[in-house]
Amino acid sequence: MAGIDIENKFPNSYMARAAKMGESRFVSDDTPSRILAGEQNNVSIAAAVGLTVPVNTAAGALSFPATYAIVTAVGGTMFVTYDGTTPSNVNFGISVAAGTSLPVQGAQALAAIKMQGTTMSVTYWS
Repeated sequence: MAGIDIENKFPNSYMARAAKMGESRFVSDDTPSRILAGEQNNVSIAAAVGLTVPVNTAAGALSFPATYAIVTAVGGTMFVTYDGTTPSNVNFGISVAAGTSLPVQGAQALAAIKMQGTTMSVTYWS
């Protein structure tokens, strides 16, 4: 198998440990190791909208605001701005094709982002 430490030159490496455990040797930065804080599915974004960031109270009395979101364009192209302006097909910072996801990290980015298109789904993490 390509990429596995067959000669065992690095027996304590992450790759060797992962191969022994039967795990993937690749770690994605797009999947946070955080607490799931909520999600919104198939939200209409025909008019420009911002994110409604939930507060996670799963840890009892403590509350943790979401600081990471994965926004997925569902129905068509999604147009995105971060500067407070209204996004459209002629005014956008980023365009996201249907079925593609956009990771958004940081409280300021979550507060500033605006989207417009057809529909989106969002998963929040804290």
